[in-house]
Amino acid sequence: MRQLDNDVQSIYTMLSAMHGTQERHTNRLGELAVRRDSLDTGLDNVETKLDSVDTRLDAVLALLQNPRAQQLRRGASWFRG
Repeated sequence: MRQLDNDVQSIYTMLSAMHGTQERHTNRLGELAVRRDSLDTGLDNVETKLDSVDTRLDAVLALLQNPRAQQLRRGASWFRG
């Protein structure tokens, strides 16, 4: 009978340790989820900035590919090339 009582106590001790481990894992996963959300927000901001740079680059390339428009934009309307 005493052995059975010791075995039951050991099982409860192991279950308690596993429960503590699960709680720590749950907390850590929650922390990681918050951090991932923060990284997602940061990446969205970077993507927005890259889109802006891409738009400006397209405008610059359009000017470079059309020298007449570039001259007119500089105010050299006398250029008739």
